[in-house]
Amino acid sequence: MSTDTEVEIPRLKDLLERDPYIKDHEKEIKRRYGCFQKVLKQINENEGGLEKFSRGYEKFGFHVNQDNSVTVHEWAPGAQALFVKGDFNDWNKTSHPMKKLEFGKWEITIPAKEDGSCPIPHMSRVKVR
Repeated sequence: MSTDTEVEIPRLKDLLERDPYIKDHEKEIKRRYGCFQKVLKQINENEGGLEKFSRGYEKFGFHVNQDNSVTVHEWAPGAQALFVKGDFNDWNKTSHPMKKLEFGKWEITIPAKEDGSCPIPHMSRVKVR
């Protein structure tokens, strides 16, 4: 693994020529660019690339599936446990635990009711905690 001072930054020389005042901060610029490269590599390897990662809003949140079940995706990298509660379960704090996935993601699928209807009616109050 390369050190922060070995990080190659595209056109860094041009930047330093344009703004010589940042020359004293070259080491920090390289360190930050190295951090960026590590995160970008993780996104490419774990999320299918930056384009797909940037469209996370299409997947995260509450979504009703074809069979009227509800899938909830949440991003909470520092969480030890997450639960879904709300009107649909009388605000029970532990009845619907989310499953921890990689990269700080959490997921739960709440099955449709026995009659096939959605378990969380439209306009219900819900919370992930």
